[in-house]
Amino acid sequence: MSIITSSALILVEFQNEWLSSEGKLYSLFEDKTLLNTAISNTHCALTHARDKSIPVIYTAMGFSPNYTEHVCILATAWAAHDLG
Repeated sequence: MSIITSSALILVEFQNEWLSSEGKLYSLFEDKTLLNTAISNTHCALTHARDKSIPVIYTAMGFSPNYTEHVCILATAWAAHDLG
């Protein structure tokens, strides 16, 4: 199985409220150059994925009120780091 056939592009929290200049949260980003570079790079990755028929997955990110997921995410990250 090739890397492409077992791959997907996952976009987390890509919403107009953050990414569109008309979005309500866009003004919160102080470094517009950095933000616009990230948007441009994402557009290139998305175009490539679509051209190669790589699945694109859009997902939101959410947490419970006490952020218990945060502990699991950190533990997983440290475990992956330790494995090299």
